[in-house]
Amino acid sequence: MDRARLVSFGLVVTSALLVSLLVACAAAPTPTPTSAPAPTKAPAAAPTKAAAPTVAAEATKAAPAPTKAAVAPKPAAASVKFGVDPVGRSSDAGYFIARERGYFKEQNIQVEELGITQAPQMVQLLATNEIEAGGGSISPALFNAIGRGIPLKVVADKASVSPGMGYIALVVRKDLWDSGAIRKVEDLKGKNVTLNAGKGGAANHVEVDLLLQTVGLSIKDINIVDLGFADMNAAFAGKSVDAGFPMEPLLTMGLEQGLYVRWKGSDEIYPNHQVAVSIYSGKFAQERTEVAKRFYNAYLKGVRDYNDAFVKKDPKARQEVIDILMKNTSLKQRDQYDKLIFPGLNPDGYANAESIAKDQDWYAANGYLPQKVDLKDVIDNQFADYAVQTLGKYKK
Repeated sequence: MDRARLVSFGLVVTSALLVSLLVACAAAPTPTPTSAPAPTKAPAAAPTKAAAPTVAAEATKAAPAPTKAAVAPKPAAASVKFGVDPVGRSSDAGYFIARERGYFKEQNIQVEELGITQAPQMVQLLATNEIEAGGGSISPALFNAIGRGIPLKVVADKASVSPGMGYIALVVRKDLWDSGAIRKVEDLKGKNVTLNAGKGGAANHVEVDLLLQTVGLSIKDINIVDLGFADMNAAFAGKSVDAGFPMEPLLTMGLEQGLYVRWKGSDEIYPNHQVAVSIYSGKFAQERTEVAKRFYNAYLKGVRDYNDAFVKKDPKARQEVIDILMKNTSLKQRDQYDKLIFPGLNPDGYANAESIAKDQDWYAANGYLPQKVDLKDVIDNQFADYAVQTLGKYKK
């Protein structure tokens, strides 16, 4: 409070006290020799008490307005090593939006990107802390690393195939479809099927096996061709594979080029499958927890913008997000985004624990895991919790 205001406040308070004393004196009766002192004091005290709230209220009105709350200090500068597929997957949309809109800068975080194409490679680099945050499928490599005592943490959703959001799909090479060579599930027997992560096991292994089981077959009845998503379209063009599970936006590009025919979306084969998750290295989660929370807060803001665009279907948000995706993914033609099927990204961040448990059971039953791990040691919701507490729950 400056000197002028202090003087003004002092004058008001002094005036208030003088008024109080005058009121008290006027209300007191004239003493007589036979009057007891106590009754004389009591009537004088009552008016003084009654006048006090009025004086206080006037003093409050004259007081200066409260000082505004201090602006929160800028978070400490930090850098985070982040693994991302250089081809630009649509499931990375939340990250691209957060980066382009400066949400990481708001948190004073500098992101160091490392290009990674396959889930096992992502897990290996997270295990050694060569990258601190990334995303990958729920794979045997993840469970095996945790089983060996490497404290990787599944911290949130990254992509799921909720109904209508089958951004991964089983496709058949166009010439084989057109000829009728592959039209039924049993026709896949003995065929070359490309799966991301190949013999190492990944989410699409579970999906194709569930599909084959419907006709009494299993994943052992197909020839698995190990390819990253970025290499699948070239393999279809060269006719070295017969069927497979490409991901958007490469899926739409392959369809446009006439390389294959979309047969079944992953959301039809395994609804609500938690295909990909956000993963932190143990060191990042445990030793840089505050930075890790800020990183996820920024990322989730991007995911919410994505949901505004493609779930709420806000026209303005959609156009702005498409601009970002055109810049950061291999799909550059705007009109193709009307054909693109987008992944489900949880706007509150949480991963589907039930789906993760089912995948682990499948990997264990099919020899990909020597032993199962306690998912309580795997899924860590504190980062999604922090983001939701900070941003509030998403309003659908």
